[in-house]
Amino acid sequence: MNWLSESALENKKRELKPTTTLITRADGVQYVEPRPNDNVASNRRSRVNNLNLDLSSPGPGYVVDEKPDLHVGLITEYLLMGSVDAASDLDLLSKHRVSHILSVAPLTNYEPPAQLEHLTLDILDLPDTDLSVYFPDAFAFIDKAKASDGRVLVHCNAGVSRSAAITIAYLMNNMRIPYEAAWEIVRSKRPVINPNIGFILQLKNYEEKIKIQQ
Repeated sequence: MNWLSESALENKKRELKPTTTLITRADGVQYVEPRPNDNVASNRRSRVNNLNLDLSSPGPGYVVDEKPDLHVGLITEYLLMGSVDAASDLDLLSKHRVSHILSVAPLTNYEPPAQLEHLTLDILDLPDTDLSVYFPDAFAFIDKAKASDGRVLVHCNAGVSRSAAITIAYLMNNMRIPYEAAWEIVRSKRPVINPNIGFILQLKNYEEKIKIQQ
């Protein structure tokens, strides 16, 4: 067996190219592990895959858009879908006559309006999150708003994945329609929807369950 001398090892180390590693935690939060010779103290921001990520503290695994997303999709007469921005705008909620808010994400910085009925389901936007666990509470809350002639806004953070998946599942269950039909209804009202691949597969499996129940 040939062993490298200490000086040879040092030379090999110097030949290695420094890299920057993007770390993704189980909750979807991403942060950058800087290269060994990066001066993090003087350069707190690093561009990785065209994403500006703040190295001073872990941030979300997506490009942060500073503009509020106030577009609300009117899915049915009593069911609306949007982002946390919409769920935070009192004027917008009043305009759409929202009486109930269903938050389908663990949003620690969100305070729902005190005058509205509110339910939080701590759903993580991860492909292996079991959506079906949350269906009974989500469906019951939406039906409660409907029964009281109210309107419920379903939202997550961006109004793209979790809230879309729950809304699609509700339509599938309530209207007894297949995934594609429910997806098209929601997409036509809020074009930016994009449930993660794990949610899509679960919703397609849910379609088979609904067929069995019919």
